[in-house]
Amino acid sequence: MDAGALISLVQPDAAVLEQARKRFRRFASPKGSDYLPLILSTPVPEVPSKTDFNRPLLFDYDEQLADLDKMLHEQLRGVIMLCRTRSDGIPSVSPRFGIGFLPSVFGVEQKVFADRPPWIKRHLSKDEISKVEIPRDLSSAGLIPQAIAFVRRAREVLRDRIPVGLYFMLSPIDIAFMARGEEIMTDMHDNPRFVHGLLEKTTDLFIRATRLLKRECGEPTEEGTYAHGLYMTRGGAMLCEDCAVMLSPKMHREFVIPYTRKALAEFGGGWVHFCGQGSHLIPNYYEVKELRGFLFGQLDLYDREALLRDVVAHGKSMLYSLPRKPGEPLDDYFRRALLPLKGRPKKGMVFNTYVNDPHDAPEAMAAWRAAQDRLL
Repeated sequence: MDAGALISLVQPDAAVLEQARKRFRRFASPKGSDYLPLILSTPVPEVPSKTDFNRPLLFDYDEQLADLDKMLHEQLRGVIMLCRTRSDGIPSVSPRFGIGFLPSVFGVEQKVFADRPPWIKRHLSKDEISKVEIPRDLSSAGLIPQAIAFVRRAREVLRDRIPVGLYFMLSPIDIAFMARGEEIMTDMHDNPRFVHGLLEKTTDLFIRATRLLKRECGEPTEEGTYAHGLYMTRGGAMLCEDCAVMLSPKMHREFVIPYTRKALAEFGGGWVHFCGQGSHLIPNYYEVKELRGFLFGQLDLYDREALLRDVVAHGKSMLYSLPRKPGEPLDDYFRRALLPLKGRPKKGMVFNTYVNDPHDAPEAMAAWRAAQDRLL
């Protein structure tokens, strides 16, 4: 499919998108929403999905990083999908330059592959890191100019019908890990002062780069789009803290939480993402008043229902999904998903699921809301 035909399939309904934003805003408010948000996925026959989760659909990773239009077009399947289901998900695109995006400001280089995301070529020594000066003007630092160029190109092509947001900006701890590598773990014991100095630099970098790119996107400081159709309000930052799950709760409290809190506070709050099993760290995150919600990368590693109850009981939210049993009626499926929240206010859960055809989406939306009317 040529680029023009792909762009023509992006047909958002402005009224639906605005209603979805309003629902997310109410959802994040102390009182909660009229209904918990539902994000629906659906097939896009024009751009079929692949069985390999990491494999790009249209263009290899190296092609996307070399051509901004290919990076944009690669993301349009998800945009088309959310436009077609007309659910509460907000479609968006974002600059995606790999794990080394913000670490590139430190001089970190990444290796680019065709069939998998980029990875760091070489981590830096303590001496190299100590000499790094974060420039006042980030617009020409590392890979940030390419990100700015993508945002401007996407807004030009999409004519602002679809938001341009940010994706995988990492977090203070993850930027530090990508710069220093595994040795940062021993540095925490042998030279904690050095690690705290590095984290001050990475926090400053995260905040200023996020502010710069949000301005380019035309995105409010305290709101923001993210992948999966998520819309963040009462806080516009997403911190990706995959590296944090390797730490003990004690080390996490010392070397992660203060910088997570500082980064979130600059944007009125926000969400945290990590993959892996992080149950040992979740109590630390509950103490962060600026934290609005969790985006768990591997919910299958947890007792989903117990986790959902716990997150909501602590006044936080999460993007939640639940496998549907073969042949399970939609009403039963939604009832099973909502049961952990029975009798509670309509807060805490953004539900993400699938319909086989976009024409089934209105029925699914109605069934979702009816289930809430009965249970919540």
